[in-house]
Amino acid sequence: MDRKLDQDSVGLLFAEVGRRFRFIFERSFDRADISVTAAEARVLFMLARFPALRQHQLAAELGIAPMSLSVLIDRLENAGLVVREVASDDRRAKVLELLPAADAVLTDIAVIGNQIDAGAAKGIPKEEWERFRETARKVRKNLDTMRCQAQPNEAKDGK
Repeated sequence: MDRKLDQDSVGLLFAEVGRRFRFIFERSFDRADISVTAAEARVLFMLARFPALRQHQLAAELGIAPMSLSVLIDRLENAGLVVREVASDDRRAKVLELLPAADAVLTDIAVIGNQIDAGAAKGIPKEEWERFRETARKVRKNLDTMRCQAQPNEAKDGK
């Protein structure tokens, strides 16, 4: 059987780049003087990007089990960075909100993220890097549309 696979398929490239970003992100947190873990930072970042997410939606966006997320939220809540609120339309559901104290931590997270982005963009002309970012945003939007079509009951409102 002929097993010629495209080693540079877009899906494979994005997956490999994402793994490398995550590895560097986590190692940066290991060395940084920051009050949260890399996993907690991802939670804060997603809540900053998508305010007032329900806990189960956030778990899906992060690709982690709801129970794993619950442990992270407990720690962030105890640190005074997030709060769980009862959803107005469903008392069983919890909506997550950032508290003002999270702003300083998000600034620290942004510094680490910007350093990683700068390293990733090294040697790439600014215009080319911006085209890549714009293309990646379009790809993300297309994939979100495909995901919503595949799972219409779990539509993410373009997230």
